[in-house]
This record gives sequence, C-alpha cells and structure tokens, in this order.
Amino acid sequence: MFDISEKEFCVMIPDIVGMKNMKSILDPLPKDNFRRASHALPRECLVEEMSLEMLAHATEGKDIFSLAERIYFGQETCARKLFSARNVAEAVSLAEGYGKKLSLVVPYAGERDMADIRSVLEFFGKECPGGEVVVNDLGIINVIAENKLPVKTVLGRLLSRIKRDPRFGSFPPMDMTALPDDFSAASRENISRSGFSARSFSDFFNKLGISRAGCDALPQGVDMSDVEGFTFDVYWPWIYVTSGRSCQILGADDSRKGKYPMESDCGRECLKFEMKPPRQGRFYSVIRGNAVWMEVMYPGNMAGDFSRFIYEPVIPA
Repeated sequence: MFDISEKEFCVMIPDIVGMKNMKSILDPLPKDNFRRASHALPRECLVEEMSLEMLAHATEGKDIFSLAERIYFGQETCARKLFSARNVAEAVSLAEGYGKKLSLVVPYAGERDMADIRSVLEFFGKECPGGEVVVNDLGIINVIAENKLPVKTVLGRLLSRIKRDPRFGSFPPMDMTALPDDFSAASRENISRSGFSARSFSDFFNKLGISRAGCDALPQGVDMSDVEGFTFDVYWPWIYVTSGRSCQILGADDSRKGKYPMESDCGRECLKFEMKPPRQGRFYSVIRGNAVWMEVMYPGNMAGDFSRFIYEPVIPA
C-alpha cells in the first residue's frame, strides 16, 4: 500500500444511511470474530475488514473515524439514486456533528435528471457556500457556472480518462503488475497516464478555474508527474471500471422491463441485487446498479501531486 501519511484522509459514503452509521462502518470487527465469520462473509465485507486492517497498519493503529477529515457524500454514476435536498441537509448536519468537512458528489446525468440535480446544487450552495462539489459530467460544470452557484468544483474520477480493466492479470491482456522486460517503455507510460497528461485537456479545466481532480488507485499505477496546475485525490480500494445509463439490474425482478431498460420506473433494485461478470480476471469485479466496480487492494506506484486519500469502506453505489 502506498504512503498516505501526508495526505488529507477522506471517507466516501454513498447514502444517508451510511452517513448515520459511519462510526460503526469504520470500526473493524474484533480479529477473533472476523476469523470465525470470514468464511461466511460476502466479498464486500471481507474487503471492508481487510482494508480497515491495512489502514490500521499504515496509520500505526489510529482510529479511522477520528483520522478522517472530510466526507465525500453522494453518487457518481446513477442520477436515479440522487439524494434529495432533505438528505443533503441531513448530511451537512451529520458532518458538522462529526466535526468533518463535506464534499458533495454528483453523478453524470441526462436532461430528465438535470432539474433535480440543479435544485440539489442550489440548496447545497445555500447551506455550504464555498463548499466542494465533485462533478462527473461536463454538463454539471456548465450548470454551476451558468447559475453562478457559490461552490468549488472538483473533477470526479470518471473524468480522469485512464485505462481500467479487471481482466488485467488474465491472458489476454497480460498482467499489468508484472510487465515483462520486452514491454516497451512507451507502453508502460500509456497504461498509467491519464487524459490530464494531454496539456490541452488539463488547460481546458484550468481555464474554468478547476484545479483538483480524482483518480483511482489502479493496479498498473498512476503517473501524474507531468501534469501541471492540478492536485489529485486517489480513491481506494473500490475502483470504477465503467457504467452507462442502461441498467441491467433495473429489470432483474421483472422480465417485462427488458434486459437493458432505460425508461422504466426505478425501484432501486440495485439495493437488493448485484451481479458478477461471467469472467473474472485477476481483480474481483461486481456489477452494482448501472456500473462495474473492481477491488484493488494492492495498487501500483502513484506518482504526482496526490494530496488526498479517499477511503471507500463500501462499494460507492
């Protein structure tokens, strides 16, 4: 695990229930209880307990809840699970009670969801003037600018444009954590660099007054050393792979909705179901809602100006 000693420690919580139970989520099971129950625990719970143990080792046993300075609250991929203004007000109140700063995370969205997102952003701007909004959609940046909302924009990891694939380690493709000697230097650079390495890409956002962005702790590592004008957040251990507006889980309990429904009413079936891709690679992956996530407990080297570490105790969906 990479060094997090000089990073601002943050925790990502996707919903208001998690906010209310944040202390217990970040409290590891006693080791004896974990050993006895480990064979029966779902994979997500195992990742949670293992990652808490790794963090305890990395922070010399510090209490994770107390260590957290900021909470990233919200959704990255699904506007249908967008929280209400009342949820935001409750999250702001809880964060203040915990003594933590709050960054509001919003998903990408189509026209039908934009009015709801705008109202939530306007409410957040009034509740937390100057507060951070983590955006994963260029359209949301435009909404913030056009309405002159008093918030600070942070780019979410979905906009970092970098290679992500849970099949790394199967053949093909080759194991990205143990590349062979004949793998070219240029290829090594390409799989660890993001869109920010293109000067035009980073300049575009800098001109909009944006200087912070997120990325995942990827198995092949991430190289942001050549990026100017940005500081970065790094998310761990649940890595975003891909997503889309079509949600397969939406029709999981009603075949009349079709295999990939888009316009059907959402009953939040993703809170009841999840699916595993038919072929697992080196990294465990899961379909939750309209997105695919993978677990990377041991990421590669992280180079660049990473000033925040964002711990995800649960799959952020």
